[in-house]
Amino acid sequence: KGAYKEKLGYLFGGRLLVYPIVEPKRKSGYAKVKAWIPEGKWTYIFTGDEYTIAKGGEYRTLQRTLESIPVLAGQGAIVPFSMDESNSIANPKRIEIRIFGGNGEFDLFEDNREYGNDDEFTTKFVAEQAAKGQIVTICGVGNPGVIPADRVLRVKFINAADGNITVEKNGEKIEAKKIYEDCACAEFPFDATARYTVKLFSRDASETEKLKSRAKKI
Repeated sequence: KGAYKEKLGYLFGGRLLVYPIVEPKRKSGYAKVKAWIPEGKWTYIFTGDEYTIAKGGEYRTLQRTLESIPVLAGQGAIVPFSMDESNSIANPKRIEIRIFGGNGEFDLFEDNREYGNDDEFTTKFVAEQAAKGQIVTICGVGNPGVIPADRVLRVKFINAADGNITVEKNGEKIEAKKIYEDCACAEFPFDATARYTVKLFSRDASETEKLKSRAKKI
């Protein structure tokens, strides 16, 4: 019932819950919004903070500065970010894919219409929760010429503080660069004609370990 009463919150792309803050900030520098969040696990995409919501949904007060906005990713969300430094409209050479724990799918659609042709390419990402981690399969459909030949793909498992990541290209293991961040992360050259399987092997961190990791990041 809570969802029907809300006027501010909305779902963006089906997996991102957004709550704009429309009140003035207080002396502390923070403004707040009372948000109704559906049941399940949600992750604040800019910090990795997790919210575990009970069955039926709950109201939570979210506080942010003027430079931020509450955007929560549901379990299984897959969110792409360009890592190119310029503000170009060209298809990016470097892409970061943020994977939020759970089962989910995402289609990344790209085209070359800015260059006067109708070529299209869709990269399909499918994430599956495994007993000791997560498995992500990546494959493409369409004209691979749309994708930059030197594209690099970075995969980040946001809800895993650490873990061993392996990458297979067409069934064979390849080398992947381990990125030292606040979550399990690896990157590798992306061949648009190939099929990839990215496997994360990790253990569930305790609440104390999660708090220590969050404090270290702050």
